[in-house]
Amino acid sequence: QIVWGEADGLKLLDVINPQSYREFILDDFDDSRIPLWMVNAEVSLDNDGTLQVLWIPDTSTHELATENSPFTFTSPLLVPQQQEGILAVVETPHAPKKIVKDSDFGLRYSHFTHGWDLSLNYLYHYVDEPVFSARIDGATVIVSPNYERSHLLGSSASNAFGDWTFRAELAYETNRYHRTNTPLPGNLRANQWSSVLGLDFQGWRDQFVSMQWFQTSIIGKRTDLVKNQKEDTLSLLWEMTFINETLTLSWLQLHSLDHHDGLSRPKIRYNLLSSLDLIASADRFYGHSNGLFGQFDQTDRVSMGFEWGF
Repeated sequence: QIVWGEADGLKLLDVINPQSYREFILDDFDDSRIPLWMVNAEVSLDNDGTLQVLWIPDTSTHELATENSPFTFTSPLLVPQQQEGILAVVETPHAPKKIVKDSDFGLRYSHFTHGWDLSLNYLYHYVDEPVFSARIDGATVIVSPNYERSHLLGSSASNAFGDWTFRAELAYETNRYHRTNTPLPGNLRANQWSSVLGLDFQGWRDQFVSMQWFQTSIIGKRTDLVKNQKEDTLSLLWEMTFINETLTLSWLQLHSLDHHDGLSRPKIRYNLLSSLDLIASADRFYGHSNGLFGQFDQTDRVSMGFEWGF
């Protein structure tokens, strides 16, 4: 697993490893990232910087929830909608398979100076989200999910100022495909900017507060998009520890300012033994079914479990 970027909860630069969406984004990223076979070379430079070179012949892509499972994608933001009076058949996604020709390639330069952790990133890769195209076969529309290349250029920065830590991340992506309201295939190809600004506070004893503002912007004048040309999402994470840090209470809130939907995640973790943690959590989605989070409004749940290290 290779992790780029400074964002938590949603991803901008952290797109090297595909992700399992069998439970949407509820799994911890360390567990939901799909490991890849790759060559990862890091070279120390004379100016105290580090150059990372990646060659990724592994062409694995996202694992989506199976059809009719609780976390199957249904939002028009992500998948084509059935047109009334039209019979549509969705084929199996055609993932890239050629080890050399379909490899991904990445570069990352990182440097620490005057308290700032800085990075410049470049990734030439197949986007792990399928793009839907369509063709007519008699009276049937055949929908084919395929994968398309993109160039990602990005940077990240972070610095601590007393009790506060500032984090920023910026990404420019070429040839991204976005859902439109036109009949199948209903795609628009366009470049996009994405950014996140984060602020962490640790000035209260045994507490940690993190706030983030995510924004994506499709470049150029675009019409008939399912989503807005510019979209904003806010996140809040509040953690508190008790009993000599053996008991942790946390609350994660994600909220879309455009679609007015989101996710609330209260969680309790108790360190019963040095190798055993007990966990209880709740996941509550809210909002309209067309939204990224609102599509799972009927899948709210309470979970209990444990983590045992050995």
